[in-house]
Amino acid sequence: FIDAIMRFEKAIDLSPSNYEGWLNLACTCQRLYDFSGSKEYFYRAEESFEKASTLSPKDSIICFRWGELY
Repeated sequence: FIDAIMRFEKAIDLSPSNYEGWLNLACTCQRLYDFSGSKEYFYRAEESFEKASTLSPKDSIICFRWGELY
């Protein structure tokens, strides 16, 4: 998961409007939060879902996965 986070962050650095990068980063952080309980991953997931939703506001997958976080 850590390696995936680093790769998604690199993709986002190269293209900040990369919707899939933000969504995948959010989902990966969400899973790490589920496994570890670390609030750091919760906040990173929340921030990434928010960014993905601004890039693709009508995507229902974001709402569903973001809801799972809570």
